[in-house]
Amino acid sequence: MRRLTLYVPGLEGPAVELTDNDMPDAPALRQLLSRARRRQLSEQDYYRQLAGLLGLETSADKDVPVAAVTRLIDGEDHPGGLWMRADPVHLSADRDRLLLIDAAVFTLSQHDALAVATEAKQVLDLEGWRMEVPFPDRWYIQLEADPEITTSDPYRAGGRDVDTHLPSGPGGTRLHRLLNEIQMQLFDADINREREARGELPVNSLWFWGVGELPDVLPRQWSAVYSDDPFARGLAMLSMTPSHPVPGSAAKLLDGAAPEADILVTLEDCRLAARYADLPRWHDAVAALEQHWFAPLLEALREDVVQSLTVVTSGREFRLRHSDLKKFWRRQRPLPQLLEAGAT
Repeated sequence: MRRLTLYVPGLEGPAVELTDNDMPDAPALRQLLSRARRRQLSEQDYYRQLAGLLGLETSADKDVPVAAVTRLIDGEDHPGGLWMRADPVHLSADRDRLLLIDAAVFTLSQHDALAVATEAKQVLDLEGWRMEVPFPDRWYIQLEADPEITTSDPYRAGGRDVDTHLPSGPGGTRLHRLLNEIQMQLFDADINREREARGELPVNSLWFWGVGELPDVLPRQWSAVYSDDPFARGLAMLSMTPSHPVPGSAAKLLDGAAPEADILVTLEDCRLAARYADLPRWHDAVAALEQHWFAPLLEALREDVVQSLTVVTSGREFRLRHSDLKKFWRRQRPLPQLLEAGAT
């Protein structure tokens, strides 16, 4: 394989000070990163990084058009016009603030999703907004006009005070009012009482984000993309790039890969654990990546099966070739120093 790029958001860990004692035993990862040429990245936002890797240019003052791109994957028709995600979330009271918990970290069946959506639609219908619920955790609204807002995605806002991540811009006040009305509608909904009785978190709000139109056809950057993220798969489709689910290991990826292939793989094992500061879960995720990806890829680099390996985190890029492994003067450094990137 000529070039392999791993995008591993959250590899740098939770946004807390880490020591060597907090790190899993990952000698292959440590050697790879120590010998690599390192570059600090100005962009640390998950969706903007992913967009950049797949050839989509974005503007800092506008949303990444996640809704339209993922609707391309989730819907049965071409998503023309303007789209916005309206995902189900739980707002958790924490002293004098509300923390956002997104559906990636709680259980939500399609049955419950449709029941919650029925309640929320009573508010949205009054605005003339039609909501689609193709998947339990991905909901959509097609907009007639620009809502004039900029938003934060649930990953960026997850585990944080919602007040600092609410939609901003000229249309922000309208969206805040809608959210308040939806929260009141959901507060005492039967479906939420049933969920609480089962020991599950109630869905007590929606999260508006990812506003935009479907981009034009994108330049093709890769021979193939391996990702479980519908946004990455949608961008791959727009660039007519073959996309596949992430295989269970580097060995499965390399088996049969063409010598001239340039491949992008997104590995999201660490992402939520890092966002929600779940250190044990993050520790387990890094250990699994070490076993199934970093150790086999270190050997593949040594044998020149992979000519170039790049690891991209939420703040740094590590690039190395077969010859870099021989540069013994690049001494091995502690993983916390190597991965420190000021994660957002």
